[in-house]
Amino acid sequence: QKNSVTALKDKGIGFKEISIRSYPQGQFASQVLGFVNDDQAGQYGIEQYLDKQLAGEKGQLKAITDVNGVPLAISNDNIQKQPKSGKPVVLTIDIGMQKLTEDALNDAITRTKANSATAVIIDANTGQVKAMANYPSYNPAEYQKQTDGSVFANESVSGAWEPGSVMKPIILSTAFNQGSLSPGSTYYDSMSVQVDDRTINNSYPWGAQTMSMQDIITKSLNTGAVHILKSLGGGDINAQARSVYYDYLTNKFWFGKETGIEQTGESAGTVGGPEEGYGLRVRYANMSFGQGLTVTPLQLASAYGALVNGGVYYQPTLVASVDEQANQPKVKQSSVISPQSSAQIKTILKNALENNNKNAVRPGYELGAKTGTAEIADGSGNYKKDDYNGVYVGFISGQDKTYIMVVRLDEPKSARFASSEAATTWTDISNKILDSYAIRPKN
Repeated sequence: QKNSVTALKDKGIGFKEISIRSYPQGQFASQVLGFVNDDQAGQYGIEQYLDKQLAGEKGQLKAITDVNGVPLAISNDNIQKQPKSGKPVVLTIDIGMQKLTEDALNDAITRTKANSATAVIIDANTGQVKAMANYPSYNPAEYQKQTDGSVFANESVSGAWEPGSVMKPIILSTAFNQGSLSPGSTYYDSMSVQVDDRTINNSYPWGAQTMSMQDIITKSLNTGAVHILKSLGGGDINAQARSVYYDYLTNKFWFGKETGIEQTGESAGTVGGPEEGYGLRVRYANMSFGQGLTVTPLQLASAYGALVNGGVYYQPTLVASVDEQANQPKVKQSSVISPQSSAQIKTILKNALENNNKNAVRPGYELGAKTGTAEIADGSGNYKKDDYNGVYVGFISGQDKTYIMVVRLDEPKSARFASSEAATTWTDISNKILDSYAIRPKN
């Protein structure tokens, strides 16, 4: 168009370069990216977090203008200060993984009629985020059309919620690491346990019997999680048990703290202190199986990375490089649990997946995961009766790569089967990753 106008040779027409921000892939990774508003300021996501690096510095021009402020004559002599271009930023996001993850979430919403969906995939040995997706989403090139501002938020990092039973491997690894239990430990489970004035039951009536540590994860026994917590205090939910579990949650697995991911609006979640508030025995009993505390999907993914990689907690990151300077993996905690405890939990997660989710099993690869069906607080101190959130968290491991994946579905219409629906979507993504990527099998 410019060349066509130039060809007219009309001396009354001039040209001026302006900058626009283009998002050629539409909604793709929109909540990770954020957008640039009409004032040329980054909003949400990477755009806001790294706004200073991306925007560069404005130059300064001295010129005679007309009444509308349009320069009448411009030459190099008018430039008082040269502008500086923004720095190029390369993300860790794998375009293929991101696309198949977004497609899987869309399919999950269609299948389950869930209110929303979130998924995160990270490299367990670097902390690099390979995919991070949310539904519903938006097109950052058309952000002005959104009537609901909440869609701009990246729920993967800002959406803290009560995760449910996916916390059971966390507390079990704590007991293994402390030596209060071992993989060979057993206990008698009567299917309910009394903690002060509350009775804690299992979600499925397995029947009173002797249970193993594997059973606690495979059968998702709430009573078993309470047994693990008691072991940390020598058989009681006392100050010692609460302090040990709190220390692992906050100082080793980094719950209750921001991870430092390059996103605006990150939530730290909430973890009540061992002597904070009232009803501590009941509260910590609930926390043992993932109720009464809140975490984000990213926090879960990072914690599971430490669970299965030998006990190293890497700071999760979305930035591979800035201005061609590579972003090196950053270790935030080098000894979350011992390599032995990590290997033990990894085996238990592997057995749980092979028993509960055979569709995800792939010869030559190691996969392990845990379900979580969480009750939803109703805002008045109780939980909703018929609505649940579902989550599935696990690892995909080959010869040279281990990925951690979290899939969360909020209030799918299949209610109590929320975690099963999340597992179906997780399996869909894991199978496509193994079909599509050069992850070498272990054997």
